[in-house]
Amino acid sequence: MFCEDMAAFFADGVVATFNGVDANVWLNMPDHSVLGDMQISSEYAIEFVTGALPGIAHGRSITVDGIAYTVREVTKIDDGATSVATLSKS
Repeated sequence: MFCEDMAAFFADGVVATFNGVDANVWLNMPDHSVLGDMQISSEYAIEFVTGALPGIAHGRSITVDGIAYTVREVTKIDDGATSVATLSKS
């Protein structure tokens, strides 16, 4: 089995605070077209070590890099070592 140092992977990320717990995460904000390509919108999401933000779930509030968001969905990636939470600005 390959052992990964997940803390090192996220060390250069931003800080997310959820329910009093801080964790380093990657904040992604890719733009995508909406309304038949008439408008551009950002899709906010964080990637983090699974279990680093216990209890994170749909509808809960989270602060990422000092900005308040609401969690839309949480899913595990690949082997489940990391998860992604899609967000909307509060």
